[in-house]
Amino acid sequence: MKPYLLIAHPNKQLALDYAAVAEELGLFPVVVPSAAQALDIVESWGAPALAIVELSMPPVLEFLSLTSALRAEGSALLAVGRARDIASCTKTLCADLGIDLLLGYTAPLDTIRCAAASLLRTAQARSSAPAPGFAHAMA
Repeated sequence: MKPYLLIAHPNKQLALDYAAVAEELGLFPVVVPSAAQALDIVESWGAPALAIVELSMPPVLEFLSLTSALRAEGSALLAVGRARDIASCTKTLCADLGIDLLLGYTAPLDTIRCAAASLLRTAQARSSAPAPGFAHAMA
């Protein structure tokens, strides 16, 4: 199975737009409307190459469990949200949640596409880098 992009978003139209971005990036889009369903997918299929999630997805505990699982698996995480949700998400909170990038609902699809491609490149570079201390052990 080719790498997948997990989309956890309750808005069907936005989720379909993000699925089109996934396909353009060569990823298999998996769309679910809730954090609980997204967590089930991660537990069943393993880590996605990238996840796009709704920032204020209720219930909060399921959202936190999802972001924790994604962070533990090394998945890149792009969160989207309303302006008021973005304003309340400080840099520290985003880092604690494992959010790599935060964009608003009104971000154009080209911006989402560029952000997703950039996050994928960063995640791939991270996963192909030698483990810390490896170069030292080889010396």
